[in-house]
Amino acid sequence: DNKSVTLNGTKTITNVNGGLIKNIASGETIVHKIKGNMAVTFDDGSVRAWHIARKRTFSNNSSVYKVTLEGDTTIAGIGNVDVWGTNRFSNPFYGVISSPIVRTSTCDYDAVSGVKVHKGLAREITITFGVDSNGDVVTSTCPFGYKAAWTNRKGASRTAVIQYR
Repeated sequence: DNKSVTLNGTKTITNVNGGLIKNIASGETIVHKIKGNMAVTFDDGSVRAWHIARKRTFSNNSSVYKVTLEGDTTIAGIGNVDVWGTNRFSNPFYGVISSPIVRTSTCDYDAVSGVKVHKGLAREITITFGVDSNGDVVTSTCPFGYKAAWTNRKGASRTAVIQYR
C-alpha cells in the first residue's frame, strides 16, 4: 500500500546482576532490564513517541534454560507495562504482561505460558501463550501456539488460535 514508517531511538540493556548468558550454571539467574525510547515517523510526516520497559530473566535448571519476560513500569496505575506510546491517530496505547511470558529450551524457546493484554486499541486484545490447538492452556507438553481473544464491534467475543510454526 506504499505506506512507510521510520523508527529512530535508543534501547539500553542493563545486566543487573552480571554474568554471561552462555556461562549460566544450573540454579543461577541473570537479569536484564531493557529500557528504550523511539520517535516513530509515519508516511504523512506525523511523529509519535513509543517506549519500552522490560525485565528479562534467564535461568538454568539442570540444563533446561528458561527466559522470562515481564513488564517493568506503571502507566495510569496499571503495573507490568512493557510498551506504551501514541499511535498514528494520537491515541495512547500500552501493553501489559499480566502473567510473565515464559520460554524454555525444552520447547525451542516458544512461549509456554504467559498473558499479554494490548490496551488502548479500539478493541482490547488478550494474548494467552502456551495453548493447544483448541486454545486451552497446556502445562505438560510443548504448546501448539497462542490464543488471541477480543470483543468485536457488535459485542461478540472472538478468538483466534495461532500456531507457532
